[in-house]
Amino acid sequence: MLLTACETGLQTGEPPEKGSTSQSVPDTILFYSFFIYYPLFQRIGHPLADGETETPMKILTADYIISAPSLKDCPDFQGCPEIVLVGRSNVGKSSFINSLTQRKNLARTSNTPGKTRYINFYDVNYAKTKSSKDKVMMVDLPGYGFAKISKTEQEKWRNNLEAYLSKRESIRLVIQLIDSRHGPQDNDIQMYEWLQYNGRRVQVVLTKTDKLSKNEVSKQMALSARALDLSTSDLIAFSAETNAGRDQAWTALLEALSLPQLPTVSNDTEDSEEDLAE
Repeated sequence: MLLTACETGLQTGEPPEKGSTSQSVPDTILFYSFFIYYPLFQRIGHPLADGETETPMKILTADYIISAPSLKDCPDFQGCPEIVLVGRSNVGKSSFINSLTQRKNLARTSNTPGKTRYINFYDVNYAKTKSSKDKVMMVDLPGYGFAKISKTEQEKWRNNLEAYLSKRESIRLVIQLIDSRHGPQDNDIQMYEWLQYNGRRVQVVLTKTDKLSKNEVSKQMALSARALDLSTSDLIAFSAETNAGRDQAWTALLEALSLPQLPTVSNDTEDSEEDLAE
């Protein structure tokens, strides 16, 4: 109906035939009509994906800061809250960062598992209102579960993961990414339980849902929730290709930032020394 109305308006804007007494619609009306209807046409052409809501905030700037090989090399950002991404190798952590920050090449993506070997920091400034400005640090940790590296390298990665996740006081939320096509693997479940044991807030996100049908996504959501002893409402179905779930992820992130910071839990027992790299 909108297209028909617009087409009608354009037709009435044509010069009248010679001898006709009808008047054309003023050009100014057609000009301003464009600004009225154009946003509607954009939404018609690009509807919100399933599970997506309107953006809860605006990204102001997003920049790569530094890569640190270990906890002792991580900079002190003077209490800036950190949102940490964990997941198996090639689960889509870089694509997740690019989608959330709306920056296509902020984090480098790779099809080679195990490419990320450092703790990567990204400085993100955002505004929830026109007059506000806030900052958060997004942190990309090395992926776990990549077997094609030496045992020595696996042990190094495990130590870096455990040290950062258990001792970094500025962590406000851990976002655990799980490939929706495969669901939680043993080391995904082990990582989730380890994070819970160490007192971390965790948001589980199922990635690459664009590779599945809607029925398959629903099925994987149910299976993943059961494996992690969660409700499906606790999970976010996400796609970096369609940005489905992006705003849900930001809502969860902002909620975590608004909550009191949890105290760091030190569990130096054999139970916390499970090998997360296997």
